[in-house]
Amino acid sequence: MGPLIIGAIAAVCGMLLTFKLFDQLFPVKAVMPADTSFAELKSRYQKWTLRLAVLMLAVAVPLSSVFWFLLKGLANWHAGRLWAVEAALPAGVGAYWLIPAFLLGLAGGAVAAMWTAQRLLGGRYSEFLAYWSLSSGLNPARANVLAFQACNIICAGLIFIGLRAEL
Repeated sequence: MGPLIIGAIAAVCGMLLTFKLFDQLFPVKAVMPADTSFAELKSRYQKWTLRLAVLMLAVAVPLSSVFWFLLKGLANWHAGRLWAVEAALPAGVGAYWLIPAFLLGLAGGAVAAMWTAQRLLGGRYSEFLAYWSLSSGLNPARANVLAFQACNIICAGLIFIGLRAEL
């Protein structure tokens, strides 16, 4: 098996284990509104989850490019500080910064999507969270906080590794 297949299998296993861990750490504590059923909530909010996912990606892609330019500039500045002679970085070095930039862009896009949902739904936001909790099987607010923190920690590590690799 090639490294791509092994990586894909590891990613799928990691995702399944992460979902199982989230089920254990963040059990559903949704309070269903007394006058509505899950089917009614699904008919109202199923499109909202899709719209929020699209909004998150629509914000994440341009935000990722901004982060990529910032991280690439930071790497060039860092390399220029260390070398007195102007040395050109290898072509692949710029591509490395796509990984932390995309993770930061996803975190920023998710924050923008949740903020938008809170503003647009107003008082119905708690109903939306109840639907999302019941449909996903976990507490989305707590799971999102953990995912944001993990993204930021991974990005900090990747930035540190990337800057150290240029030494």
